[in-house]
Amino acid sequence: MVCVGEVPENVALNILKGSNSSLISAAKSAVDQSIRKSNGNFNKAIIIDCISRILFLEDDITKEMSVISESIKQSQKDVKIKGALTLGEISSYGNGFLEFFNKTIVIGVFRDE
Repeated sequence: MVCVGEVPENVALNILKGSNSSLISAAKSAVDQSIRKSNGNFNKAIIIDCISRILFLEDDITKEMSVISESIKQSQKDVKIKGALTLGEISSYGNGFLEFFNKTIVIGVFRDE
């Protein structure tokens, strides 16, 4: 196994398994959750996608991006979509401990007047 970051001795790693279809389905779910939580009141969207998803999905990355953009545009036709490819994401579950995530996608929608 190759890890992109340093892994100290005796640390716990979560190893997940996925397929192209399950990753794309999860991206669609993230879009749907963002739109639902915004009550459709947004005019901008941001997509942060880990570059390792591209390496995993290969040609299906265009399918993932299409699923995401079509879902957003169905809810708001004039939305501006921006994004970035990153080398993983650093976040926490709200308990103060930062964690490094790999093969993740983060989608947010918001209103900018």
